[in-house]
Amino acid sequence: MKKGIALTLIAVLVLALGLVVYADSNNEVPNWFVDMIQWKKDQVDKGVSEGVITTEEAFYLKNRSNNMERYYNENGFDYNVRYDVCTPNDSQGCHGNSSN
Repeated sequence: MKKGIALTLIAVLVLALGLVVYADSNNEVPNWFVDMIQWKKDQVDKGVSEGVITTEEAFYLKNRSNNMERYYNENGFDYNVRYDVCTPNDSQGCHGNSSN
């Protein structure tokens, strides 16, 4: 019985320490995000070489990817973002756009 309680307490402490370490590293950009941005850029290059998109479209798409990458490198990658729900009666509309 005492061993069971001791093992349970140890398991809880290990999990709690894991959460603390995860919370500290939460603002780092994860590798999957960096890989995704690079994949998108590669796909844009492939689209240009195959004639599917124009160089102007490629410039726009790569610029957006670069801006997104720069934003997350500067601000971190926070998983706890809260998104407000837009309501039809909002005076400013969804996301501040009065045309919605």
